[in-house]
Amino acid sequence: MPKPRSESTIAASTHRRRYKARELLLGEGDRLVLKATGTIVRVATDGTSQSWAPGDPEWPRYAIRFGLHDPVATPNPHNRQAMRDGAPRQ
Repeated sequence: MPKPRSESTIAASTHRRRYKARELLLGEGDRLVLKATGTIVRVATDGTSQSWAPGDPEWPRYAIRFGLHDPVATPNPHNRQAMRDGAPRQ
């Protein structure tokens, strides 16, 4: 018998998001490259590069230039326990 969605054993991190590969030119001649994996690479004019993966703390700083935001974990809306308990009363 399959498990209900609220009891799923699949971790949220196993779901991979695909990004549209893009490139931005920066004012000082450097380039920011967004790869399909979500990795952002800054390529300097001298050919050196630095990269950030979606889990890196600096990633949101560069991702905002592509209109991306740091992914935030959201609760499962089908969790029956949360529905039973309800919102706290004030």
